[in-house]
Amino acid sequence: MRPWPLRFTLFRATSAICGVLAACVLLELALRVHAAFDPIPEQALALAARMQPPAFRRDCKQQSLQASGLTELVRPSADPDIVYELKPNIDTCWLGVRISTNADAVRAARRYARPKPAGTWRVLLLGDSQTFGAGVDLDDTWGARVERELAALAPATAVEVVNAGVPGYNTAQEAAHFLRHGHSYEPDCVIVLAIGNDFNLPHLMFSPRDPFDLTTSYLWSSLTSLRDRRNAANGQSWFEVADEVPRLEEEAAARVPTHYRHMVGVAGYQRAQRALAVATRARGIPLVVFADYHKRGALAAALRRHEQVLGILHPDYEYPGSPKYWLSAEDAHLNPSGNAELARRVLAGLRATEVCLPPEARTQNTSAP
Repeated sequence: MRPWPLRFTLFRATSAICGVLAACVLLELALRVHAAFDPIPEQALALAARMQPPAFRRDCKQQSLQASGLTELVRPSADPDIVYELKPNIDTCWLGVRISTNADAVRAARRYARPKPAGTWRVLLLGDSQTFGAGVDLDDTWGARVERELAALAPATAVEVVNAGVPGYNTAQEAAHFLRHGHSYEPDCVIVLAIGNDFNLPHLMFSPRDPFDLTTSYLWSSLTSLRDRRNAANGQSWFEVADEVPRLEEEAAARVPTHYRHMVGVAGYQRAQRALAVATRARGIPLVVFADYHKRGALAAALRRHEQVLGILHPDYEYPGSPKYWLSAEDAHLNPSGNAELARRVLAGLRATEVCLPPEARTQNTSAP
């Protein structure tokens, strides 16, 4: 067989390269056109307020009966630092499980009495989707498991664990939520589950991308996002705090609205911790933070020193980030087994400090599980 002439080979190679480049250009244009129709945060939240999730009907297996996304579950908040909050009295399906909120817009099967009844030991949980329990039934959340364990340790005490977790929240929103709503539960202890993305904003709070910005490639950003998902699937969990000072990528930083910039980065995280520590200390409430800072070098030491100065308790703790605890290879939220393991580790930390246990349980001097 005679080899292809060199000119023809070069022609084919050039045509292939041009075809790939043309496809990339078309994809880039398509992504930019899509971005041009993205709503600004205020518009997205206004739309969320008008949307209602489908009502729960027997089970959550049918996709048509699922809430399509977080926007159907939330509404704008009157507090500019809370930004958005769960809608009250919803009963729907989301991520394959039943989601119900009470009249006070927390995920619970009932409403908690305020003022707090005599003889009640109440713990308030602050956190994001992992505390809320994305993808797991209410009874399988780590907060519900902690409540059952504490109740077993203190059978003569009415133990209540209020799950104030809201998907997407960062620490700044959690602090604002406590200042406006959480303190009214008169908790005997406040527990914060801090996640690595607490240094960032929820996605729906970012300004839309500028379709005319030629300093960055939308296609490259999309490929980078796919790479990050693959890294997570290989065990590089996005729940961990970065080795270096967490910074928003340049493009994301440019999309943080001016009125939210005090909520992001290490400075925003520490500012929120300070506000929460001051508010809880003024009310005589212990503040316990569970955050996985281990193996984080100088940043971990700085974060721990900051917490010590503020009087924040930080038990020794490691997040159960193994993929075996994930909902799926694409979703790193904890499955029921992961929630059980997280509850076990939180309880071990509470027993080590004893400050967040009901008095009845503290007198037993129980050992860590």
